[in-house]
Amino acid sequence: MSTWHYLPVFVEDEAKVEYSICEVFLDDDGLLEAWTEICSIAASGESADELRSDLEYMLNDVACWAPVRFSDLTVGMRLHPTQSHSA
Repeated sequence: MSTWHYLPVFVEDEAKVEYSICEVFLDDDGLLEAWTEICSIAASGESADELRSDLEYMLNDVACWAPVRFSDLTVGMRLHPTQSHSA
């Protein structure tokens, strides 16, 4: 089933590497189909409970995927699970 996920991504320059969360859309085969235009999104909600729920979902989803360089995202790529989620 096609769905949106939260993916840890990073950007780097000569001075540092910075990690953030990007929202990505996976097709029915689990391949990357689309992603947010910017590399960093924020949790949100219409109430404090919705915000907490969004943050919990983001953290759980980000824990499933190995980080990817934001500039390397391409349509059709397969994301790799973290070692703890690949067994």
